[in-house]
Amino acid sequence: MVKKAGCDVRRNAGRLFFTSLLVCLLFCSFLYGCSDKKVILRSGQPAPGFSLIDMTGRTVRVPEDVKGKVVAVRFWADWCKSCAEEMPEMEKVYKGYADKGLVILAVNIGQEKGVVEKFLKGLDISYMVLLDPGGAVTKRYGITGLPTTIILDRDGIIRQKILGETGKKAFEEIVLERLQK
Repeated sequence: MVKKAGCDVRRNAGRLFFTSLLVCLLFCSFLYGCSDKKVILRSGQPAPGFSLIDMTGRTVRVPEDVKGKVVAVRFWADWCKSCAEEMPEMEKVYKGYADKGLVILAVNIGQEKGVVEKFLKGLDISYMVLLDPGGAVTKRYGITGLPTTIILDRDGIIRQKILGETGKKAFEEIVLERLQK
């Protein structure tokens, strides 16, 4: 019997498509749970408060722990390719402006600490990485795609929502604008 290579390729591509579709559906159901309530955050409104654990086990509370700071709340996961590419770029901006009041909170969505630790190895990130294991904060912020970054001013007011990738230059411009106000 002669096997046709094209059939195997199509079969594997079909399996990959359905596996990807299943992962996407599971992630969407994780984000939205059983709730019909859609969260839409708008510029000018106070950011929802939250408490999450960082990688050292310390509880970080927003807005209490970041009062008077410009805050970038960045939602990410290890399977998000652009998240991984941009984290070192965000680090460069953070190092340049942390002493002027910039805080970056990288909120990992639904992954175990060990997975996050493995992912972060070699990235040399000094800004805070927080764990949102049940996705409660992710839901409260109405996150529908990754990466997503919410920029808060020094008073904890939402000033901008960045959906998707942001290059170093664009992120730095946004940060500078907020730091100067």
